[in-house]
Amino acid sequence: MRQAFRVFMTELIDYAGLFPPAQLDMTTAFGNWLEYEECEDEFILNSFICPAWRVDELVPLLRGRRDRFPLTLIIRPGPNLAADIGNTMDIGSRIEAVEVVGVEGKIGGVDIAEALEVEGRLRDRGVSGHYWFETGFPSGWEHDLPGFVENLPVLSGLKVRCGGVVADAFPTVDQLAETIRICAEKNRALKATAGLHHPIRHHDGNLDTMAHGFLNVFGAVVLAEVHRLDRKAIAAILADEDPESFAFTEDTFAWQGLTAQAGDLGYMTSFGSCSFDEPREDLKALGLM
Repeated sequence: MRQAFRVFMTELIDYAGLFPPAQLDMTTAFGNWLEYEECEDEFILNSFICPAWRVDELVPLLRGRRDRFPLTLIIRPGPNLAADIGNTMDIGSRIEAVEVVGVEGKIGGVDIAEALEVEGRLRDRGVSGHYWFETGFPSGWEHDLPGFVENLPVLSGLKVRCGGVVADAFPTVDQLAETIRICAEKNRALKATAGLHHPIRHHDGNLDTMAHGFLNVFGAVVLAEVHRLDRKAIAAILADEDPESFAFTEDTFAWQGLTAQAGDLGYMTSFGSCSFDEPREDLKALGLM
């Protein structure tokens, strides 16, 4: 395994086994996590993703645990927010091993006022971790997103949904490219979720749609930051279906001659995936692991 590839993959996947299409029960998903954190590829794991309203199912499974348990919690801005924040605080106080590394929530469009309100309530209650806000792509998003991203508080970032269980859940290459460009321009972190089980862009036969690849997406994130790429250049990386276009050495990651040093890869964050096996199986098939 090349060193730059290991850096690229380190803490890249948040395990989201509770969510579709896997949609496992809590005991099974937690059991999978225990297995994954003992395997040789454990360095790829970032956190376990859990809805804040389901922490009571998780707490009994964590009792007696001594090793750190990195947890990302999903909250629901709106009428359920107070209860979700309470649950988020509660699990950290009940289980010493838990470290809340992230809190994620979908807000009603590209609304910085709502994001700031949610962020303020989380901070006021002492909730730790990075906060991620999902906006989607409502009408006018291209006009509104630069200001939204620029005005997010420190330790807050944008979350983008890259797919789902229906074809309409997959953003277009141009939508995703512009999102990446804006975050790079504003020096803001971008986190992804859904639809990224496979490393390279490909056709999903079950949904009859093109699906994004995580090497494409996070390669584009890094190269956009390093080289200040425009939307067209980012879109070319996202649209590439050839695994040979992506190369790793001990010290570098490259796409068709555009290079980033291993040290540049720290700009990357993570993506949520309900499978930890599929990404690794594909990477092994490509000879990267």
